[in-house]
This record gives sequence, structure tokens and C-alpha cells, in this order.
Amino acid sequence: MRSNINQTEAVTHIMQYPFAQVREKLLLTGKLPEARIDEAINEFRKYLVLIALGHKNVGMNSREVDEVWHTFILFTRDYMLFCNEVFGHYLHHQPSIPSQPIDGTARQRFLEAYRREFGDLPSIWGINADCSPDSGGGGSECSPTPSCDGAPDPTFDSFLHMQKKRTYDTHLDACAGLARDGIYLNHEKR
Repeated sequence: MRSNINQTEAVTHIMQYPFAQVREKLLLTGKLPEARIDEAINEFRKYLVLIALGHKNVGMNSREVDEVWHTFILFTRDYMLFCNEVFGHYLHHQPSIPSQPIDGTARQRFLEAYRREFGDLPSIWGINADCSPDSGGGGSECSPTPSCDGAPDPTFDSFLHMQKKRTYDTHLDACAGLARDGIYLNHEKR
């Protein structure tokens, strides 16, 4: 399935997509504070708009916005259909980890693209407001907060840690239920 919509239609589709299932899942799992969910979803829309407008290899610089992306990907059919309709292909996600952090040029491309299309970045992006293209960009003052480049963030990590066991147990229960029905998802048959 290949998208034949133009940039204007793609942007309209992104901005009008409700993300209701994503919002509901985020509320149920508690992976984001409720007060930040709508802002994170709106900023995820903007991130997708940057890609739809042709900006390439823009880094994801916010754990909260990235959590929206992770949650959307869980709705595999919706995510695949959305990607095909908007981009004409599956939009892959490569997470930042300490051994493979987001490179500085991807961050800088994101900063430049976001500012060109939307203006100043809100605090959810974790980027110092004084970072401007005139400052040379890409320096430590222009980097996301440590939580956004694979380094530990004690506050966010402890919040997520509280959710891990419940999420893991839910995943195991779901997989066990599927296995009873003869369906195996990335797990070897036992």
C-alpha cells in the first residue's frame, strides 16, 4: 500500500488523527503523568509533521514524546495503516540507548526543522531555550536533557520502574492467553 497524498493532506491527516487509543493506553499504564499526555501527543504530531514535510533523520529528543510513539506502535494495525496513509511506508523507530545514542547531527536537524516549522520548542523537548542556530548549535547547551540521550534520568526511571512489574506481568499474561489459542508472538513454542 503506497500513499498518494500530498504534503498538505499528510499534515492534515496527522493533525486530525485522534490518537484516542494511544491516550487511553497511556492513561491506563501510567507511563506518563496524566497532565502531560495531551501535550506529548500534540508534540508527537508535530514530530510526524516534520517527517511528512520532508525533514530527514530528525532525532527524537523527548522521552515523553517518544513514549507516545512507543505506545502508538503497540497498536500495530493502526500504526501500519497510519504510516502507509501518511508516509507511504512503515516509519521505523530506532531507540536511543547508551551504546547507540542519537547522534548530534540528528538532534541538530530536529532543532532546526522544529524551529523553522513551529518556532520555539516547549519544555517537553528538554532543550535549553538559549540554544539558537547562531550559537553554533549542537553544543552541550543544545543537547537534550540527559534523560533523552540514553543516560539515566533518576526521576523518570524511578517512575517507570514502578510500572515495570505490572507491565511485564500483563505482557506475560497476554502472551500466555495467546499461546493457549495457538498464537505465538516472537516467542518460541514450548
